[in-house]
Amino acid sequence: MWLAVLVYAQERSGSTAAGWMALALLIPLVIAAPFAGRAFARDDPERVLGAVFATQALMLAVAAVMAVIEAPLAVIAVPAAVAIGGVAFARPGQAVIAPGIVRTARELTSANLLTGYIDSGCVLVGPLVATACLAAGGAATALGVCGLFAVAGVVAMLRMPERPAAADPAAVDPAAVDALAPPERPSLWRVLRTLRGRDHIVVLLAALSLQHLLMGVMGLMFVVLAVDEFEMGGSGAGILNIAFGIGAVTSGLGSTVLAGRGRLAAVVVCSVVVMAVGTLAVGLFVTVPVVVVGLAVVGCGRSLLDVTGRMLLQRSVPPQHLAATFAIIEVLTSVGLALGTVASQVMVATIGAPAGLVAVGTCLLVVLALIGPRVWLADRAADVPVVAVALLRSMPLFAPLPPASLEAVARAGVERTFEPGETLMREGDPGESYHAVAGGAVEVTIDGHHLRTLGRGAGVGEVALLAHSRRTATVTAIERTHTLEIDREPFLLAVTRHEPSLIAARRLMKDFRY
Repeated sequence: MWLAVLVYAQERSGSTAAGWMALALLIPLVIAAPFAGRAFARDDPERVLGAVFATQALMLAVAAVMAVIEAPLAVIAVPAAVAIGGVAFARPGQAVIAPGIVRTARELTSANLLTGYIDSGCVLVGPLVATACLAAGGAATALGVCGLFAVAGVVAMLRMPERPAAADPAAVDPAAVDALAPPERPSLWRVLRTLRGRDHIVVLLAALSLQHLLMGVMGLMFVVLAVDEFEMGGSGAGILNIAFGIGAVTSGLGSTVLAGRGRLAAVVVCSVVVMAVGTLAVGLFVTVPVVVVGLAVVGCGRSLLDVTGRMLLQRSVPPQHLAATFAIIEVLTSVGLALGTVASQVMVATIGAPAGLVAVGTCLLVVLALIGPRVWLADRAADVPVVAVALLRSMPLFAPLPPASLEAVARAGVERTFEPGETLMREGDPGESYHAVAGGAVEVTIDGHHLRTLGRGAGVGEVALLAHSRRTATVTAIERTHTLEIDREPFLLAVTRHEPSLIAARRLMKDFRY
């Protein structure tokens, strides 16, 4: 729909109008991004996302009709901008819905991997569809087809499988049920102030912003290069976008091997270099073969930067700030696209598209020289707690968590060792942490009476945390025991925000009292 509207503007009023149209389309996206995550903080996220798809379908139908009657640009800009603003809700909605409908952690990992492939593939398939529609019937046809895709989204939400029913609240202490409400989410501004002193995180956010600035520039450049430089018409913009998408698909398929890498800073730096080199090639050698190959290179670098940058952030950001940090990325995405769009319009009007691309490539290299050394700090600050993740994944309470949340909990844990006879927690003490038993064995007693013996893969302390109560049992090591101790806040952040884990926690509170 982005290509359709920009081509419509370019063909009716030229590059300047297309540039202003690109900026106008981003306004709702910028406004919606900070609120998209909070929109799903309710019991029926499927309905919220279905409503977003329905709104997009309606707005795209209006925009298509306006294109058929060749309405003024401002008339088409409003419904098209609202439809594009709905894109900000897709990724947060998916992140909330997916953990509640898969059955195992392995299924969730598979779903996330498949989603990554689809994201990369759509960068290619979308322009292919747009090119065919623009060639067949112009912008109106492309917008109409996009409206049908939105209708398919509504149907998908209506057919979404029911989530697992939560445990019967009547079977659990009322105080404990109240305690299961998710902790208050910190505001974006508070998180920004907290992260301000963490240079490696700020640098990663800056690096991720580069790709959005570049995308903002490229959105208009695709159209200008195709129509003005190569005289390929509106469908030519789709062909150039297809080349960009081929690079993204190639990068997406290859990025799977990065999941096991402990160090990613070099990949982040190389990704920016690849983006810069591709952009310079497109600006310096303005021929169709070079531009097609160059755009594929840029698409590959951008996709690789997005994957590795997000992975490093997941490993570096404190667990309690992870959700807000990724909400900040959504804001940076919208702002970067807007700034890139404005910059591209200025460059096209003053120095032309080729020289503008050379300037962008040069700026990428300059920025990399400034922030590149600090990217290595993110690698040193990031840890990959493989053993802790494997332990938590084996436990019913944590197994349903998505990989990012599981790794965040593992990073928040502290390895502890208890000698035989040493007490992990004492009956009547305040509940401040949870222990996952990694090795050895512990005895659970109530009022001095033996209750049970637990070994690796068991956990103790969740009831006091979830119910905000004192310990109801004493847990003592009966042999040399290793545990992963997790404090209250990261434990609650993980367990109470994912429905399957919440169900498991309620069952534990129903069956056990320690």
